[in-house]
Amino acid sequence: KTRRLITWGVLIIWVMVACMSHWFVGIGWPLAFLFGAIMTVTGPTVIMPMLQAVRPTRAVANILRWEGILVDPLGAILAVLTFSMVIASEMSAHWPQVLLQFMKIVGVGLLLGLAAGFLWGRALRRHWVPQFLHNVATLLVVFAVFALADLLAPESGLLAVTVMGVWLANTPRLHIEELLDFKESISILLISVLFILLA
Repeated sequence: KTRRLITWGVLIIWVMVACMSHWFVGIGWPLAFLFGAIMTVTGPTVIMPMLQAVRPTRAVANILRWEGILVDPLGAILAVLTFSMVIASEMSAHWPQVLLQFMKIVGVGLLLGLAAGFLWGRALRRHWVPQFLHNVATLLVVFAVFALADLLAPESGLLAVTVMGVWLANTPRLHIEELLDFKESISILLISVLFILLA
Protein backbone atom coordinates (compact mmCIF):
# COMPACT_ATOMS: atom_id res chain seq x y z
CA LYS A 1 0.00 0.00 0.00
CA THR A 2 2.81 2.40 0.83
CA ARG A 3 4.48 1.55 -2.47
CA ARG A 4 1.29 2.42 -4.35
CA LEU A 5 0.94 5.70 -2.45
CA ILE A 6 4.45 6.85 -3.31
CA THR A 7 4.23 5.75 -6.97
CA TRP A 8 0.71 5.89 -8.40
CA GLY A 9 -0.46 8.31 -5.70
CA VAL A 10 2.34 10.79 -6.45
CA LEU A 11 1.78 10.46 -10.22
CA ILE A 12 -2.00 11.02 -9.95
CA ILE A 13 -1.60 14.05 -7.65
CA TRP A 14 1.09 15.50 -9.91
CA VAL A 15 -1.04 15.26 -13.07
CA MET A 16 -4.30 16.35 -11.38
CA VAL A 17 -2.76 19.43 -9.74
CA ALA A 18 -1.03 20.36 -13.00
CA CYS A 19 -4.27 20.05 -14.99
CA MET A 20 -6.32 22.03 -12.47
CA SER A 21 -3.62 24.73 -12.28
CA HIS A 22 -3.67 25.04 -16.05
CA TRP A 23 -7.42 24.86 -16.66
CA PHE A 24 -8.77 26.73 -13.64
CA VAL A 25 -5.99 29.21 -12.84
CA GLY A 26 -4.59 29.68 -16.32
CA ILE A 27 -0.97 28.80 -15.53
CA GLY A 28 1.10 27.63 -18.50
CA TRP A 29 1.74 23.89 -18.76
CA PRO A 30 5.45 23.97 -17.78
CA LEU A 31 4.80 25.99 -14.62
CA ALA A 32 1.65 23.96 -13.88
CA PHE A 33 3.61 20.69 -13.95
CA LEU A 34 6.30 22.23 -11.75
CA PHE A 35 3.66 23.38 -9.25
CA GLY A 36 2.07 19.90 -9.36
CA ALA A 37 5.43 18.30 -8.58
CA ILE A 38 5.89 20.56 -5.55
CA MET A 39 2.38 19.75 -4.31
CA THR A 40 3.03 16.00 -4.28
CA VAL A 41 5.14 16.40 -1.12
CA THR A 42 3.30 15.87 2.14
CA GLY A 43 6.21 15.03 4.42
CA PRO A 44 6.40 14.00 8.07
CA THR A 45 5.87 17.58 9.28
CA VAL A 46 2.34 17.40 7.85
CA ILE A 47 1.52 13.75 8.49
CA MET A 48 2.80 13.28 12.05
CA PRO A 49 0.65 15.99 13.72
CA MET A 50 -2.39 14.70 11.80
CA LEU A 51 -1.76 11.15 13.04
CA GLN A 52 -1.48 12.39 16.62
CA ALA A 53 -4.78 14.27 16.30
CA VAL A 54 -6.82 11.68 14.36
CA ARG A 55 -5.27 8.52 15.93
CA PRO A 56 -6.08 5.95 13.19
CA THR A 57 -5.48 2.22 13.56
CA ARG A 58 -1.88 1.09 13.87
CA ALA A 59 -1.78 -0.37 10.35
CA VAL A 60 -3.12 2.83 8.74
CA ALA A 61 -0.82 5.00 10.88
CA ASN A 62 2.24 2.98 9.80
CA ILE A 63 1.31 3.26 6.11
CA LEU A 64 0.75 7.01 6.35
CA ARG A 65 3.91 7.53 8.42
CA TRP A 66 6.09 5.74 5.87
CA GLU A 67 4.35 7.55 3.02
CA GLY A 68 5.10 10.88 4.68
CA ILE A 69 8.75 9.95 5.16
CA LEU A 70 9.38 8.49 1.70
CA VAL A 71 7.41 10.95 -0.41
CA ASP A 72 9.51 13.88 0.85
CA PRO A 73 12.68 13.08 -1.13
CA LEU A 74 10.72 11.61 -4.06
CA GLY A 75 8.62 14.76 -4.40
CA ALA A 76 11.72 16.94 -4.12
CA ILE A 77 13.49 14.92 -6.83
CA LEU A 78 10.39 15.07 -9.03
CA ALA A 79 10.29 18.87 -8.61
CA VAL A 80 14.00 19.15 -9.47
CA LEU A 81 13.54 16.92 -12.53
CA THR A 82 10.49 18.88 -13.69
CA PHE A 83 12.34 22.17 -13.20
CA SER A 84 15.32 20.82 -15.15
CA MET A 85 13.03 19.76 -17.99
CA VAL A 86 11.36 23.18 -18.07
CA ILE A 87 14.76 24.91 -18.23
CA ALA A 88 15.99 22.44 -20.83
CA SER A 89 12.97 23.02 -23.05
CA GLU A 90 13.36 26.80 -22.82
CA MET A 91 17.11 26.68 -23.51
CA SER A 92 16.84 23.98 -26.21
CA ALA A 93 19.06 21.69 -24.13
CA HIS A 94 19.31 17.97 -24.80
CA TRP A 95 16.85 15.73 -22.92
CA PRO A 96 19.45 12.98 -22.37
CA GLN A 97 21.43 15.44 -20.22
CA VAL A 98 18.38 16.02 -18.01
CA LEU A 99 17.71 12.29 -17.65
CA LEU A 100 21.38 11.66 -16.92
CA GLN A 101 21.28 14.26 -14.16
CA PHE A 102 18.16 12.62 -12.71
CA MET A 103 19.81 9.20 -12.75
CA LYS A 104 22.88 10.68 -11.09
CA ILE A 105 20.75 12.19 -8.29
CA VAL A 106 18.94 8.90 -7.66
CA GLY A 107 22.09 6.78 -7.98
CA VAL A 108 24.21 8.88 -5.62
CA GLY A 109 21.35 9.22 -3.13
CA LEU A 110 20.62 5.49 -3.04
CA LEU A 111 24.22 4.26 -2.97
CA LEU A 112 25.47 6.77 -0.41
CA GLY A 113 22.36 6.33 1.75
CA LEU A 114 22.68 2.54 1.76
CA ALA A 115 26.40 2.67 2.48
CA ALA A 116 26.00 5.20 5.27
CA GLY A 117 23.08 3.30 6.81
CA PHE A 118 24.99 0.02 6.75
CA LEU A 119 28.22 1.46 8.17
CA TRP A 120 26.58 3.61 10.84
CA GLY A 121 24.26 0.79 11.88
CA ARG A 122 27.29 -1.45 12.23
CA ALA A 123 29.11 1.20 14.28
CA LEU A 124 26.15 1.61 16.65
CA ARG A 125 25.52 -2.11 16.98
CA ARG A 126 29.17 -2.89 17.79
CA HIS A 127 29.37 0.01 20.27
CA TRP A 128 32.19 1.76 18.43
CA VAL A 129 30.55 5.00 19.61
CA PRO A 130 29.83 5.56 23.32
CA GLN A 131 26.14 5.31 24.24
CA PHE A 132 25.93 8.91 25.48
CA LEU A 133 27.18 10.18 22.09
CA HIS A 134 24.75 8.21 19.89
CA ASN A 135 22.32 11.11 19.38
CA VAL A 136 24.86 13.83 18.61
CA ALA A 137 27.10 11.54 16.55
CA THR A 138 24.13 10.35 14.46
CA LEU A 139 23.09 13.95 13.79
CA LEU A 140 26.67 14.72 12.72
CA VAL A 141 26.72 11.70 10.38
CA VAL A 142 23.39 12.74 8.85
CA PHE A 143 24.76 16.25 8.14
CA ALA A 144 27.95 14.76 6.68
CA VAL A 145 26.05 12.33 4.42
CA PHE A 146 23.73 15.11 3.24
CA ALA A 147 26.66 17.43 2.44
CA LEU A 148 28.67 14.71 0.69
CA ALA A 149 25.71 13.59 -1.43
CA ASP A 150 24.95 17.18 -2.46
CA LEU A 151 28.62 17.67 -3.30
CA LEU A 152 28.64 14.59 -5.56
CA ALA A 153 25.21 15.26 -7.13
CA PRO A 154 23.30 18.44 -6.23
CA GLU A 155 19.81 17.76 -4.78
CA SER A 156 20.65 14.15 -3.84
CA GLY A 157 21.27 14.84 -0.13
CA LEU A 158 17.66 14.51 0.97
CA LEU A 159 17.30 11.12 -0.73
CA ALA A 160 20.60 9.90 0.76
CA VAL A 161 19.69 10.70 4.38
CA THR A 162 16.18 9.29 3.91
CA VAL A 163 17.55 6.00 2.60
CA MET A 164 20.02 5.97 5.48
CA GLY A 165 17.18 6.47 7.98
CA VAL A 166 15.07 3.72 6.41
CA TRP A 167 18.04 1.34 6.55
CA LEU A 168 18.71 2.13 10.22
CA ALA A 169 15.03 1.75 11.12
CA ASN A 170 14.99 -1.74 9.61
CA THR A 171 18.34 -2.91 10.97
CA PRO A 172 17.87 -5.89 13.32
CA ARG A 173 19.21 -5.75 16.88
CA LEU A 174 19.69 -2.00 16.69
CA HIS A 175 18.04 -0.07 19.53
CA ILE A 176 17.12 3.35 18.19
CA GLU A 177 14.52 4.41 20.76
CA GLU A 178 16.78 7.18 22.10
CA LEU A 179 17.49 8.34 18.55
CA LEU A 180 13.75 8.55 17.84
CA ASP A 181 13.15 10.60 20.99
CA PHE A 182 16.02 12.91 20.04
CA LYS A 183 14.64 13.21 16.51
CA GLU A 184 11.21 14.20 17.85
CA SER A 185 12.77 16.96 19.96
CA ILE A 186 14.81 18.24 17.00
CA SER A 187 11.73 18.09 14.73
CA ILE A 188 9.62 20.15 17.14
CA LEU A 189 12.40 22.72 17.48
CA LEU A 190 13.01 23.00 13.72
CA ILE A 191 9.31 23.12 12.83
CA SER A 192 8.75 25.88 15.41
CA VAL A 193 11.64 27.90 13.94
CA LEU A 194 10.34 27.25 10.42
CA PHE A 195 6.89 28.66 11.17
CA ILE A 196 8.38 31.67 12.94
CA LEU A 197 10.53 32.37 9.86
CA LEU A 198 7.51 31.91 7.56
CA ALA A 199 5.53 34.39 9.63
